[in-house]
Amino acid sequence: MASKDKDFSGRYVNKEEKSGRTRTRRVHTPGAGAGYKAELNKLFDKGEVSDRLKEVVGGLSDAAGEGADRQRLIREARAAEEPEAFNDLIGQLHDAHRLPDDQELMMRALDHPNDELVEAALDTLLEMDGRRSLARRKVLRMKLATLKQVSKNTGVLDMVELLEARL
Repeated sequence: MASKDKDFSGRYVNKEEKSGRTRTRRVHTPGAGAGYKAELNKLFDKGEVSDRLKEVVGGLSDAAGEGADRQRLIREARAAEEPEAFNDLIGQLHDAHRLPDDQELMMRALDHPNDELVEAALDTLLEMDGRRSLARRKVLRMKLATLKQVSKNTGVLDMVELLEARL
């Protein structure tokens, strides 16, 4: 209960009312958020939208399905050990969605045989470097030097030079 004091006129006033502050109490019920968290996990992992989430955010089912597909492709590409499997997965990701801001994936994508995908990976690396400094610069420089020797695409070579200048 808030304490009461007398104001200048001599009447008792609630200090919280006088200062303009109000206090609300939140009752914690253990486990109340577990169901909501499970619904969010289904949304992001499988693309399934519950009725409660549809009410909270209308018209999200299509975007959630695309986001779940993108996340699945990213997870599978990270886990892919064979170059052919990785190239197939990163190709699917590039065709259906935008490439992720993941330096490791983009560095692996530089070995892809498709020049358009390599350009997209270089563009993503350039954007990432503009926001924050890239890690593993030495390895990236070696990849770029190899790409410079192997590639005959002028667009790729121009982007390699831009990125090398930033490193």
